[in-house]
Amino acid sequence: MKNNYWLIFGLLLGFFALPGQLQASNGDVPLMLYTAPQLDQTMFGTSLGSIGDDSVVIEAYVDANGRVEDYRILSQPDDVQTMLPEVKKILIFTTFRPALSMGRPTAGRAVISFSKISVKG
Repeated sequence: MKNNYWLIFGLLLGFFALPGQLQASNGDVPLMLYTAPQLDQTMFGTSLGSIGDDSVVIEAYVDANGRVEDYRILSQPDDVQTMLPEVKKILIFTTFRPALSMGRPTAGRAVISFSKISVKG
C-alpha cells in the first residue's frame, strides 16, 4: 500500500513540475547576435561593380553612430597619393547604419572600394 502512495506522489509531482508550453507572441523580434555596418548614404555615386586595377580598397572603422572614425588601406593602385585627399573627403561625408550587437548599435568595420576617382589639379 505504501508503494502505491509513492507512485501516486511521484505522478502528481511530475505532473505539477512540468513546465507550461512556451509560445512566441507576434511582437517578438528575432535578434541576430551581430550584424556588420551597412552603407547608408554618401553624397558620391556608388556602384556594385567589380574591383579593378584602379580601385582603392579600404577597411573603415565605423562608430556606433554610423560615422567613419578611422580607415586602413587594404589595396591601392600605384598613384594612390594623388587620390588620398579625395578619399578622405568621401569618407567624411559617408554614413553607415551602425553594426548591431544583440540589437544595440556598436562600433564595427566595413570594407569599401572606390574606383575612378577624378582629381582635378
